Amino acid sequence: MAKSKKPEVVKLDDSVVEELKQLRTEQSNTQLDIGALSTQQHILQNRMVDLGQQLQGKLNELEKEHGHGSIDLEAGELHLGAPDNGNS
Repeated sequence: MAKSKKPEVVKLDDSVVEELKQLRTEQSNTQLDIGALSTQQHILQNRMVDLGQQLQGKLNELEKEHGHGSIDLEAGELHLGAPDNGNS
């Protein structure tokens, strides 16, 4: 039976080991940051949907109360019977 040859072991310089550890830590932290950003993006997307629904609800209330029109937010006016100008 042939004997297995033991692999050669090379001792790394402490500065190299520390640099590798630092890079590994930074890589891990970056991955955690990516996860946090992904979660934040999901929360913000849900908030946008919620705000859109709230806005549409208010517009529907105004239309039900006053009829269809165009809203000028700068002037604070509802122009009844006017085509929607995209500012509502």
